[in-house]
Amino acid sequence: MKSLTGSLGAVLIGASAFSTSLPAAANPFQQYDQDGRRLMAEGATDQAVMSFEEALRINPFDPVALNNLAAAKVESGDFHSALELLKRAARLAPQDTEIAANLSRLRGWLNSYSEAGMAAPGPQDLAQNQSGSLPPPPPPLWEPVRRR
Repeated sequence: MKSLTGSLGAVLIGASAFSTSLPAAANPFQQYDQDGRRLMAEGATDQAVMSFEEALRINPFDPVALNNLAAAKVESGDFHSALELLKRAARLAPQDTEIAANLSRLRGWLNSYSEAGMAAPGPQDLAQNQSGSLPPPPPPLWEPVRRR
């Protein structure tokens, strides 16, 4: 399934200090996280969003899960929600350079619209932009990686 935002890849960064050492099958948080990453890789963005949201219901303070949900939100065109999620992740893990880079890139891309006096596009806008009149799609923010 082709992403609405073009070449934006799956999202996923490494392990969190908040995860436990239980096997994934015994740890619902890790199971939802793994399922979300798998679904993103398969292009099932809406299902990945739901899986990452379930992981965050279990542990709302996991910066990696926040980052991964943000990436899924970007894939589905929900850029402002993704920005808020990345801000939360950055506050929880200020030393994480991947989260900081993701936040910076998304913020910069959204600012390009603001500076042009335009609202950021929604998924339908990006899909229908055949004329090239909109600024380019979001930059590739994430590379698929496993939890550390």
